[in-house]
Amino acid sequence: YIQALVDRALSERDDSGHSIHSVYLIGFDTVAKEPIPVTTTAEVRGLIKEISKKTANTNGGTDIQAALLKAAEIIKTARMSGGDQAFSRATVVLCSDGGSTVDAQVVRNAFRDALGPTMESLFAFVAINGTNPELIRLAKNESLGADVSTYLEYPASDIASLMASACL
Repeated sequence: YIQALVDRALSERDDSGHSIHSVYLIGFDTVAKEPIPVTTTAEVRGLIKEISKKTANTNGGTDIQAALLKAAEIIKTARMSGGDQAFSRATVVLCSDGGSTVDAQVVRNAFRDALGPTMESLFAFVAINGTNPELIRLAKNESLGADVSTYLEYPASDIASLMASACL
């Protein structure tokens, strides 16, 4: 799923042939890790492998709000740089096997500030290893500020298969 999103994002070009999207992968557990820019679809598998090595906490303590705020920070920095006039849409894909308390007001304010008055946004919340009530709540919570929000689930067997192929 992540590779397909990255592939689509990086395939969209402006009139001069430059990608109109900036893509970052951010691992997170109790804290959001440093964002890693992705410029080609070939980088995705290696980066997923690296992120999984650096994201050690898979047994609780997930801070979903910290990950969302880090995404908002990256989007705001990109928008404020003014270097890419085509930057008009932000897509945030959050994958988690856990849940945490999220203050919708704090997240909404961060994204309102990050997106500005005209940028469109899509939030995709992806549950790993079963149904995730917290991610369902976030996907349905229109007050987070996304123009479109969705929820997907992947069983542990699918994730294990993806991780095994990423580690080749």
